[in-house]
Amino acid sequence: MKRKKRLFVALGAIIIAALAFGAIYHFMFRRTYELHLPQADDLDRISLAQGETGKVILDNKKINEILNIIGGTQRTTKEESIQDAPVNVDGEIRVDFHFAEGGASTLFIYEKNGKYFIEQPYNGIYQMDEEEYLRLLAACQMEPSGSASNPLASDDSSEPFPDSRTPEDPSEPSLDFQMPDDSSVTKILHDGIEYHPYGLPKKADMSNQIGTVNGDAKHKVYTFRDFPMEEFIIEQYESGLMDNPMLFRAADCDAEPEDMYILENEQTTGEP
Repeated sequence: MKRKKRLFVALGAIIIAALAFGAIYHFMFRRTYELHLPQADDLDRISLAQGETGKVILDNKKINEILNIIGGTQRTTKEESIQDAPVNVDGEIRVDFHFAEGGASTLFIYEKNGKYFIEQPYNGIYQMDEEEYLRLLAACQMEPSGSASNPLASDDSSEPFPDSRTPEDPSEPSLDFQMPDDSSVTKILHDGIEYHPYGLPKKADMSNQIGTVNGDAKHKVYTFRDFPMEEFIIEQYESGLMDNPMLFRAADCDAEPEDMYILENEQTTGEP
């Protein structure tokens, strides 16, 4: 009887030790994740979406500022992200980094239980302090989620952010557009026309695909509404991620379409 009792005690001790070791291993030796951010020089723009509104950052200094705030002092965490987007959070801001060579990477910034977080899907969930959160909102001209006003700055006439889908292509595109990579100003060239970024279109604004950029089949060009291509074109790089289109306007065109989120930045024209 005593032998059985000692056996049960020994088995209990082994089980407790195993559970304790597992807990220690989980909390002390689990993987450490590091926040990965692009270099500012590799980016064409940063787009932000909060609810039904969006904002695009083109200015290089502002892009650098945003990256520095988000990056903090080399953020690390042991909290893993296991989903495409956060759930049950407040004031979620989606941040997309659009690379100059095409494609994009995404992270989310949000508030939960009075704390502020950066979540990089399938990487990690990083905490930021309130001061950093407010500095980021100020840099992006956005307001805290708890504000009674529009979540974007009051002087920002933003339109609903476009989704990544494109209309069916009714015909085979044939025109070749060029986007030089040796210029400090984002622009598209075609047949003597120079186009500059003008605004963020919606899916309904995209008509027929008429060509590609630099011969890349994924880098597509569409017509805009009923406007002639000599005035406006829509550019979209289909990477399978956040494929946001951009509306370009011809340099000598002064047409101003209605219901359009317009970019206001010297990077669009090269002029202050």
